Amino acid sequence: LAEFLLVLQKLMMHWFKLAKELSVLLSESDVTARTQQVVLMIERLEETVNQSGLFTFELRDWLRGVIRTQQASDFQEVEYTALMFDEFCYQLQQLHKLIDLAVQGRGGVLEEKSAGLGALLKDIPNNRLKVTNS
Repeated sequence: LAEFLLVLQKLMMHWFKLAKELSVLLSESDVTARTQQVVLMIERLEETVNQSGLFTFELRDWLRGVIRTQQASDFQEVEYTALMFDEFCYQLQQLHKLIDLAVQGRGGVLEEKSAGLGALLKDIPNNRLKVTNS
């Protein structure tokens, strides 16, 4: 599970960075109620990330340590961390729905970037047992 979380953290960090970049493009192109919803949700999720530490190097180092030491006393905390990632992944899915609504009918780059985000989101592994550390 700790190995899975290391992979998941990287994927989610990348996805969220791309979503933030797209929200900037949306804001610059045309401010609508949907665009404002996207920006507000990104701000809220960024606050969640900062408060939870999900994207920190410290979490990555800790997970690597858990993998190395295999201390049973860490396993419950790893499960708790996995639940936090599960919830954050759900929030990213909700954000993508908002982004899709915001770019609908705009065509071009915005719709392409949203489609790309959707494809990346679908690629986030949901089966913890199939992920291997490469």
